[in-house]
Amino acid sequence: MKRYIFTPACPDELFTDREEEMELLWQMGIDTEKRWTRSAVLIGLRRLGKTELFKRVHSRLFFEQDKVVPIFFTYEGAALNSKEFTERYFLNFIQQYLAFTTGKDLSYLQKDMDKLVEAADEKKDASLLYVFESFFNFRDNEDKLLEIAINAPRTVADYNEQPIIVFLDEFQDVLKIRTTSGIDPNALGKHQNAVESRWCPHIITGSAMTLILKDIVERGPLHGRFHIEYIRGMMAVHAADLAKKLAAFNGVSISTEMAVHLGERTGGNPVYIWAILDQARMQKIDLINLPDELNKAVATDLIKGGIYSELSQQIRKFVYEQNRWGAGKEIIYYIAELEDEPIRITTEDMIDISKRLRHSQLTPEVIREMFIDLARADLVEEFIFGEVYGKINDPILNEFLRAWKRMEKEKKPQDEMLNLKLTEYRKKVKQADEYKGYVAERMIELLMLKWRKETVDGEPYFGLKKEIFLPRFIWVGERKLRSPEGRQVQIDVVGAYLEVGWFVESKYWRGQKVGLAEIKEFEERCRIAGKSLEVEEPVLWYFSLEGFTEEAEAYMSQKGILGSNEEMLNCLLTRYGVRELPQMYEKR
Repeated sequence: MKRYIFTPACPDELFTDREEEMELLWQMGIDTEKRWTRSAVLIGLRRLGKTELFKRVHSRLFFEQDKVVPIFFTYEGAALNSKEFTERYFLNFIQQYLAFTTGKDLSYLQKDMDKLVEAADEKKDASLLYVFESFFNFRDNEDKLLEIAINAPRTVADYNEQPIIVFLDEFQDVLKIRTTSGIDPNALGKHQNAVESRWCPHIITGSAMTLILKDIVERGPLHGRFHIEYIRGMMAVHAADLAKKLAAFNGVSISTEMAVHLGERTGGNPVYIWAILDQARMQKIDLINLPDELNKAVATDLIKGGIYSELSQQIRKFVYEQNRWGAGKEIIYYIAELEDEPIRITTEDMIDISKRLRHSQLTPEVIREMFIDLARADLVEEFIFGEVYGKINDPILNEFLRAWKRMEKEKKPQDEMLNLKLTEYRKKVKQADEYKGYVAERMIELLMLKWRKETVDGEPYFGLKKEIFLPRFIWVGERKLRSPEGRQVQIDVVGAYLEVGWFVESKYWRGQKVGLAEIKEFEERCRIAGKSLEVEEPVLWYFSLEGFTEEAEAYMSQKGILGSNEEMLNCLLTRYGVRELPQMYEKR
């Protein structure tokens, strides 16, 4: 059984698809001994599990190695009065440091300041005694005391040449710290010295992605002192794994195609997946075939469940903070209708927005500030500071914004809005084979991410009697691409590596082979996609569950187009440690 200093919210058996990030953070910790690790920020949208990662890696470093002292602190729920915060931050560091360096004695985590001083004296740890002396000498100097506490980990690490790694969660709240008289003590600036030591790197994260990235890391006193690591939503295949685990945990039946569909709809966000499956449990519904029941669970949680509570709180917080202009809700109504393409907010645009919001006080400068604040609240994505904005990469949040607008502006009751949302979903129902095809696409995507620059025999995997080079792609994913002439095409899976581009089509047709017409249509789309990506060496790969007609096979062989049927793809998946395609239909 695993041991934790700070217990994660997610049970171990449900924790899914964060091996890469776990290994990254673990290696940062281990490399601190060699002074290879520099301070870093873990950036990602809200609710992606960054806190879970910190708690798990912190405990693993605490119990599974003996060289590097791990420290964890969360600003969430911390007193933001600087005097109270200082006491807590300082005490938290000393408790964890002594617990680790004194035989991993967890009783130190409960000791008060006097007991910790006694322990430092017994250990004859000069560095600890020094920071204690400094702390007590400046008890009446609030500003200096805060500086001593924030720098205590570095002071001890540098003095003892003892590697320490500090994990700081919800770091954006450092901007809210105030003295007892309400003055900003510049707590952020006081971290400048603390984070610069290779003996004591600080790894920070928080729920306000844009605020941390734009206002803390990319400007101000900490500019240039952190390297950036990104955490993404779960890949659809892994999100489906999580959905299946959570469904079993909640006593809900779910099919593979519906699990993958749920991962797609939630953007791979584990909090949304959990909430929707919890809703399915409460509704006593199973998620097996067509998505009617899944739609019910999604809509119910979006309109009056856990997702509603979480996202309405995020929006209302923004509205409350913007209330001095009386246009907080109106600006939310505006962004709820943003199109997929990013928009440039010119002065003319801002004047137009002001007219549409019917607020004469909203000058272009005020509108610009409001969009900056929207980005800080992670309600829109900021592409160019103060100028270009677009929808945030969170499909559930974007859907909620539109529903929230109708409930607030049109005064739609929740039950009426729920019925409207279910009606909207019903009009968008796909055919069952489309969901199954999506499963195959995402498994191909995962497969391509496993390739590491090697050459394989093409015949057993791709139907061509020649060697095929499998590159290590820089990126892989679904893409809508537009040619220089403006034509837009959708490619199921795209992989890019320097001047090489792989374009993949997936057809999950039962009882029907792909013919020449489909191959030529795919070829034309790839021509446009190649122009968009400026690809010099396009590789076309077509997966068809039932294979290809003789005419299509002859054309593909002549043109060098790769082709795989179910058996061939399963062989390739197995070779790279990915499970075979799930059996989502009865074999004839």
